Amino acid sequence: MEKRILQDAQDFRLKCYRRMLLIDGVEDYAIQDYQEDWRDAQKKVKMLFAYLDSHDVTPEEEGELLLTIFVGLQVGFRNTELMERATDRAFELLPQLPQGKLLCHLLVYLYDETEDETMLEDIDHLFSSFPRPLTQEDRYLQETYRNTIDSIPYRMLAV
Repeated sequence: MEKRILQDAQDFRLKCYRRMLLIDGVEDYAIQDYQEDWRDAQKKVKMLFAYLDSHDVTPEEEGELLLTIFVGLQVGFRNTELMERATDRAFELLPQLPQGKLLCHLLVYLYDETEDETMLEDIDHLFSSFPRPLTQEDRYLQETYRNTIDSIPYRMLAV
């Protein structure tokens, strides 16, 4: 895979995280801006799916692009069809990925979609193994994960 594609994917993820977490936002974020961001993200996600469907990639490269798809799908209105496609593909990919950051990032989004609490221990373990200092993307993921955990009311965590 071309390095440019992976770099573009990371740049797009960071842009989407900033939009999701309301960082660098403008005070007057009109519905037209929201819709434009959504359209742009949907277009990018569809391009990434097309790339995955037409190119041979390593499991790690596929994971990076799926992560980008998950983050892109957080921008704007929910597209259930694309989210289900990404979720199914990510579950198929998980056994092929080594323990590490990429696996953790994907698990956070899979947990957000499934609320499968069996993933929590793995996510927490993987987060604890991240090298320090954390990258900006890792910090964004941690905030996204905390927001996910906090947004699910009445969660009964095993003690």
